[in-house]
Amino acid sequence: MGVDLTINEGLDSPYLKKLHLVQEYNLFADEFWMPTTIQYDGIIDIPIPIFPNISFSYIAGLQNYIFEKDYGDTIFNGYVLEVDKNADDFDSTQWLANRFIPLTIKEENAYAHIDSVEQNKPLLKKLLPIIPGILMTIKSNKDIFHFNRVEGAYLGGKFNFRTDNDKFETTSKIGYAFDAELWQHDNSIKYFLSKKHRFNLQASYHDNLQTRKTLNSPTNGNATIVSLLKKVDQYDYYREKGFSLTASIAPIKQTTFSLSFNNYKQFSISNNSNYSIRHKDSTYRENLPITDGDLKSLQFSLMYDSNKKMKIKGKEHALFSYPYTLIRIGAEISDSSLLQSDFTYKTLYAQLYTSRQVLGIGTSSIGFYGTTKLSGQLPPQRYTTMDFGGRIFDQDMTFKTLSSTNFTATELLSVYYCHDFGTKLFKRSKLPLIKKIPFSFSIHGGAFWSELTGNDYNSYDELTNQTDKPYSELGFAIGRLPMLLKISATWQLSAYNTSSYKIRVGFDFK
Repeated sequence: MGVDLTINEGLDSPYLKKLHLVQEYNLFADEFWMPTTIQYDGIIDIPIPIFPNISFSYIAGLQNYIFEKDYGDTIFNGYVLEVDKNADDFDSTQWLANRFIPLTIKEENAYAHIDSVEQNKPLLKKLLPIIPGILMTIKSNKDIFHFNRVEGAYLGGKFNFRTDNDKFETTSKIGYAFDAELWQHDNSIKYFLSKKHRFNLQASYHDNLQTRKTLNSPTNGNATIVSLLKKVDQYDYYREKGFSLTASIAPIKQTTFSLSFNNYKQFSISNNSNYSIRHKDSTYRENLPITDGDLKSLQFSLMYDSNKKMKIKGKEHALFSYPYTLIRIGAEISDSSLLQSDFTYKTLYAQLYTSRQVLGIGTSSIGFYGTTKLSGQLPPQRYTTMDFGGRIFDQDMTFKTLSSTNFTATELLSVYYCHDFGTKLFKRSKLPLIKKIPFSFSIHGGAFWSELTGNDYNSYDELTNQTDKPYSELGFAIGRLPMLLKISATWQLSAYNTSSYKIRVGFDFK
């Protein structure tokens, strides 16, 4: 028994040019047909001039199946895939005893040669591959290095420890911001009471800089590149010192509920650096102040994420699934009488994002976000900001015409939509030349409303922007261009003093 499969023009992929899959099956236990040989080969075409086509070939043999063995609840714990910590440990005796497909003489000689070369490689050659990895880690990990107008250059480190049974984990971060002349640290302890339901308790204590909540950019993200190259920064920072206690549980698969108690002292902080590689004559916008004080609050959140989870050597990772849906609902309560906080307010937020195929004509993605103040006086550090993004390259599902303007509010509602036709529109036209166009075509657009309501912090709020009518934009993009590029054109439909239209360049990996 077996299968023999190849792909045809029905696969809408700009990279995969060839794929051939063969599987052979045998009967086990007089009942189960199981694969004994898996073999595939193919060609990947990377549309970058300096990269040649990449061909690949793989073959695997499987045997020694065991059926209906009872592992109880000690294995997998809700994960669709779990890789043991010792998966890469090599036992030559066991490998040779269970080899299903013998090596040829050429293969044995090749492996002997590789082993000899690896054992005798000079130290410098062993270190060379490590250096680019270290540089990439520093670049992508803000815990090691980052730069912004408030801290200047920051240099630090991150340390993590996890017990063998994965029940106890500690994380420590420490670093120094040179222009702010400020040591910062963040320490947390997490203990898992139940792996199956991912029930854990966490305590953390930190003294570092935080950012106001942002929607186009990840909150507490990294503004290093745009700060150094464009001299802009979409974030507003404040100093926070204190602790939080959190309980989190996944009562059903793909759903997580968490409850936190926060006890923080929060302080305003001003700009400390005007450095940038470019635009040396311009000046950063001022960092917006907050209302200093002791903030004590309860936070609740419920999240559904359709991505399944896998565990690789003790670390949890998301396994992308399609169609994809994300739902978040959360609230925060601070009270001066019950919690002895300097602030009294109640806030609520909700988020929905989903992406799926529609009628066989491409992929639709839509995102909603809404937040409102239910009662009380919301301090500026708890405002929500529709930020201008501050990215070098374009990204889907973000407002593109905001220029360098942020809109900050206590009440905010946002919706954004994108439909990527891929090459389907061109193919379905059946016109002689049009149907062979290899590029993708997509449309995008969105609108948001923001407002400050019922707050007395007018001296701070005068420095922020709000909408007196909906902010809206609409555009299209051409993707799968050479060098994996994607060019978008977007027009503002409202009449705000940002950008009337924007041409952006990004990457298209779809």
